[in-house]
Parts: sequence; C-alpha cells; structure tokens
Amino acid sequence: MPKIVNRHNAPYPFVHYASQSHYNMGDADYSVTTLIDSPQIASLQRKFPSEEEIDPFESKNLWSLVGTAIHHIMEQSPDVTSENGEPTAFIKEERVTTEYNGYRITGGIDLITTTESEGRINCVIGDYKFTTVYSAGSSETIEKYEAQLNLYRWILEREKALVVTGLQVYAILRDWKPSMLKTFKDYPDAPGQTIEIPMWNNERLQDYVDQRLQAHLDARALV
Repeated sequence: MPKIVNRHNAPYPFVHYASQSHYNMGDADYSVTTLIDSPQIASLQRKFPSEEEIDPFESKNLWSLVGTAIHHIMEQSPDVTSENGEPTAFIKEERVTTEYNGYRITGGIDLITTTESEGRINCVIGDYKFTTVYSAGSSETIEKYEAQLNLYRWILEREKALVVTGLQVYAILRDWKPSMLKTFKDYPDAPGQTIEIPMWNNERLQDYVDQRLQAHLDARALV
C-alpha cells in the first residue's frame, strides 16, 4: 500500500482523500486502462504492491483530486434535457464489464449521451480529461485516447442494446494561457476542448483487443 506523507502541511480533508482508494474494478481481470498500458509494468504492480509515497499537495496527487472533483460536479447535472428540441438522456459514470475468452474486462465510462432515432438508441461515449495543452495535442496521447474510447465502445456494444455513433474527449487544459493565442498558431482557442476521436472498424478493434490481452497474459506468465 502507498504511504501517505504530508510534507507541505495540507489540511486533513486533502490527506483523507489521498488515503482512500478511488478506483474499484470489482471482480474483473483487466480494466480498459490497464490493457492499453504496459503489460510488463501492470504485471509487476500486480505482484509487488506499490510502496510509493503520496503527498496530497504534490502535483500528481493534487491534479488527481481536482480531476475527481470535476467528475463529481458533472455527475450532478440533469439526466435528461430537451434543449435542442429532441430529448437527450445522459448516463453518467457507468461501469460496463464483459467476459471475453474467459477473462472479465471492465471500463468506467464518464458520460454516455443517448438519443433515439428510428426506433434505436444511438449514443456518444465521452471521457473527461484534466490535462495539459502539450499532452492533449501529442500524437502519443491521442493514440491512447483512441484505444481507450474504442475499447469502451467494444464493451458497451457487447453488453448493451446501444449503437455507438461517436467518441469524444472533453479536455480541460489546466495550463492554458490566453497570452499564448497570439504566440502559437495552433494553440487551443479555449481552456476547454471537445476532441472528436475516430471510431475503429470492427476488425481493427477486435485485433487490438486480442493483441493487448495476449500481451498482458504473456507478461503475467513471466513475472
């Protein structure tokens, strides 16, 4: 278990937050975020529990708290709206799990926006990201976004009677500065950005699932 330290004299609520576990994947064997990350690291973490120190006022942990707060605030919004003339429903903080080749794979979806058309329910999967301007625009980050949201889509379509019509990332750029707009041509025009994520075809998606699952199983066998 991580060790909680308080080098910067954070008040008790921050320390309490840092000491709690904020992620629970239930009885699943793998989460979506685990599958897209390094199989070797995941296997080592599974066998050797983390002994890192966590200070609630240090950057990684503080930004994690702010990101959690954003999720909580978004959860308080109405479940249904008709602002655009058509009823739109929102499914928030939905955990979906599927069994595949004997393994349970789970993912926590931040937001599913649903509409009904011609007797079927269409949905857009959305994910909140509290990040930096550089990270949100890097090709490596976009690749991870693609993999993560397409895996969410794979699980959702396997388990629910839903047709996924779009994937989006809602990026909140914590280091955005208006002064940079005139300096950099491609600088984001606002600190909040909706990023459209490409949907993979079914063959590519299935191949990716098989490759990542096998890579993690191979890594586990070596540790």
